Formats: sequence, C-alpha cells, structure tokens
Amino acid sequence: MFGLIVLFSGCTEKDSNLPPSMFEVTVGVLNGNSVQISWEPAIDPDNGFVTYNVFLAGIEILHGTPLLSHSFSLNDISLSNIYYGKVVATDELGNRTESDFSFSTEKPSDFTLSTKYEGYSVAHIVWKKAKLPDGSNALFDVYLNNSHIMANTADTSVLISINHENAVKGLNSFSVIAKGPLLTTPKYGIFTFQDHLLLTEKNLILNVYNISDKRAEVLAGLKNLSSAVGYHLQRQRQPFFVYVNGVLHSSEIKCNSMSSQYFPTIDNLTPNTSYTIKVTLTNISFNTAYEPLPIASKEITFTTNSIPITNSFDLVQFENITSTSVDLSWRVLLYRQSCATCYDCNNRILIYLNGVLWHTLDKFATGYSLTGLSPNTDYTLKLVYIHNFNNPASIISSKEVVFTTK
Repeated sequence: MFGLIVLFSGCTEKDSNLPPSMFEVTVGVLNGNSVQISWEPAIDPDNGFVTYNVFLAGIEILHGTPLLSHSFSLNDISLSNIYYGKVVATDELGNRTESDFSFSTEKPSDFTLSTKYEGYSVAHIVWKKAKLPDGSNALFDVYLNNSHIMANTADTSVLISINHENAVKGLNSFSVIAKGPLLTTPKYGIFTFQDHLLLTEKNLILNVYNISDKRAEVLAGLKNLSSAVGYHLQRQRQPFFVYVNGVLHSSEIKCNSMSSQYFPTIDNLTPNTSYTIKVTLTNISFNTAYEPLPIASKEITFTTNSIPITNSFDLVQFENITSTSVDLSWRVLLYRQSCATCYDCNNRILIYLNGVLWHTLDKFATGYSLTGLSPNTDYTLKLVYIHNFNNPASIISSKEVVFTTK
C-alpha cells in the first residue's frame, strides 16, 4: 500500500527515567492530494504523559500535541515527489523516541491495455508493465464487474470467460490497476463484440455466372468470418437481399453458419443489356445504442449475351492479336456440385497452349491475356473446366480452338 522507512532512537535526561517505547508510523492515502500519517501509541515506562511532534522535510508541522487518535492529516501535498519526515514522542521529562517515515506521491508509469477475443465467450485482457518510481515493476489488481479477480499479480494478461450477450450490450466492464507505494494508475475497459460483429464488403462474396441471353445465376456468400461473427449470425439468422438494377429480386435466410451461400437465378432478362446485381446483409446488434448499424453490401455489373449459353465453352473469341500477345474471352457453363456450403469448392479453368499447361484461373474467369508468344505462329488453345484442381483429369468440359499470331 505504501513505501515506508522506519528508524528508532531514544535518549534520556536521567538514567533513572526511560524514554517512551518505540513505535511504528504508517502513511495512507486519503484522496488524490492528502495523506494520513498514523502511528502507534508510545508508552512511557514511568506512566508519564506523552506528546507528539511531527516533522516533514525538517519542518515541524505538528507541535506538542497528545492527539488521542495518534494520526495527522497532511493536505495539499504535491504529486510526483518523495517526502521524508519523523514523529517524535516526548515524555514529561523531555525524554524522546523518534520514528522516521518516508512516502512517495509518484504514480506508477502509464501503461497500455487491450483485449483479444478468443471466441464468443472467452477473451484475454492484456496490458504492458508499469514502472514504480524506483524503477521496479508495479504489481496489479484486476477487477471484472467490480469483482476482485486478481490481486498483487506480476502477470500482464488474464484469460477470462465472459457472457457474450452481456458483452455486446456493454455490461462486462473490467479494470486493471497498477499499484504504487501510495497512489495507483488505473485503466478501464468494457468487453464488447460490437466492432467484431460488423460485416463489411470484404466479408461478402458476389459472382454472376452462366450469363446467357435471358438468364444469369448469382452466388452470394460470406467469407473471412471470426468465431464471434459466426456465433452472432447463428443467433440472428439475417437474410441476404439480392437486387437487380435497384429492385429487390429475392431474399433468403442463409446466414446461419460460417460458410453461408445463396444461389438465386435471375430470369426474364433482355439480351445484350447491362445489369447491376447488388447483395446486402443487415448488421444486427444486441446493443440498441449502436442502431442503426450499417448495411454490408456488394455489387457487380454484367451484360447479357445475344444467344443462350451452351453446355460447354462457347463464344471463344480472340481480340487484339499481335505478334506476341492476344486477348482471350469465353463463356462457360458452370455446374454446382454436391457441396452444399461451398460452391464448386475446387473447380478451376485451365489454359493449355500447344499441349502445355499455360495458366490456372478461378472458375468464374471469363477472359485472359496471353503474352510471350512468338510472331507468325500457329497455336492450339485448349480451355478445360475441371472439378478438382488437384486432379487435372477431373474434366467437366473443354474446348479447343486455333489462332495465329501476326
């Protein structure tokens, strides 16, 4: 609680008369700039009357007072100082016994405090070490919702279980207090998953595929979710909303797992027409103080074709053919396999040039620029749509065409 140095000395005016007994002095904090100096009663062996004088930095601040309470309040002290003093007990014949004391009004150094969430019900409180005025490390007290959970610890972290619903309501408060000789340096915080629950565009998946003349298919999904978000989604079951050119097309409650996906089909489109698809997901919180929360959204623009798509690669086109490069585009009919939560998990599109694997593309790719070609050369290009990129033989469909560089 405090730093204290106590020394005792005694002297007598007469050998037959003994000084008051030795005693201890303690210093405690009354408030931010006041301390209370307290001491044990000094007993005169001859049953004489004892008075007390208090000195601080060599200056007498209390003179000849019996003070039955044996304490003295020192107000308006300065912070960030070290004080030295003594209490002198004197009997009726002038025999004295002194008890020295010292105290510091320096606080432990400032320190940082953070939280790290390990799941929807477990979190770490982590803090940096704080230094005492003498350069040593301070000890800490830790409180959770005003309950003392750690005392005088030298640790700099604690793993605790918390109530998730209380956390998102901001009801789980904590404090870490660095303890000095007299004064403390406290830090406070509140457990909240609010920041961890906000979905953004980075969490949304949106692709348009199998684009035909009057029809297109949409993949809307989620990715990169923390465990806290996954738990929240399971409880809230927010729906995806899909808009076509600003008009609501469909919605479905699919946000109930860590890999939610939704596959609406857009029909009755117009050939050779541009469309904008937008998917949204509403962030929901237990804490109404944060409402309304932003809506996570993502959009993509595509153009319908003039003819229906076939069951294999079609409309393979070569543009901007030069002596060393060519721009390639195509359509491919993608198939959704039996994997319910992951659309064509391992599907890829492979590009072979003259029988040599040239490049591997994402399954939603519809174009690629070939470079590093030789002038005036015939090339055989083969596009392959495979089910498993680890197995090039798992072919779903393929298309082979020929072109010549300039």
